[in-house]
Amino acid sequence: MKKVILVALIALSTAFVAAAADGESSASEPVQVSFTNNGPRAIGGRFGWGGEVSYQHNLGKNFIEVDLGTPGWVALGVQATAAYNFVIVQPQWTPGTWTVYAGPGLQLGMQFGGPFEARRFLMNIGVVGQVGLSYRFEFPLELSVDLRPGLGGIFGSTTVEGERVPYGGFYFDYWNFIPSIGVRYAF
Repeated sequence: MKKVILVALIALSTAFVAAAADGESSASEPVQVSFTNNGPRAIGGRFGWGGEVSYQHNLGKNFIEVDLGTPGWVALGVQATAAYNFVIVQPQWTPGTWTVYAGPGLQLGMQFGGPFEARRFLMNIGVVGQVGLSYRFEFPLELSVDLRPGLGGIFGSTTVEGERVPYGGFYFDYWNFIPSIGVRYAF
């Protein structure tokens, strides 16, 4: 078993070195990310379970995404999310720029509203993990699809028929296992 693992590691490292030497840059040169006619920033919207205003700022090869929007279409509220995304790969499938990315982030939100018989006020704070695929055209437009689930704490209260009752105090929950589509202007 140890010999099989050793042979697999040698084959994988040989393939990695050959792929690195086959590209335009050598292994000793840093990899440069170039967006054909687009700058290092993008602004637009991200739409899934809720709607968000989205801003991206490139930091070398990776980028930061900051979003502000609603937690969902059913409830009223606001949430802010910041994620640092690592660019995993940028395959050259078409003339534009494809990007596969993933990264961690933080989310803070408030939700007020609820069913007709109850009014509630909830706050959440948690960590998110984002994974996605984006495409930047040769003109300044970026389209993306991503998944950004979160895990964290939720606390708040509910008012039922005029009486304020605790809404379970503080508990852990998960949210946003729904894909989102992003449309951004790159500048």
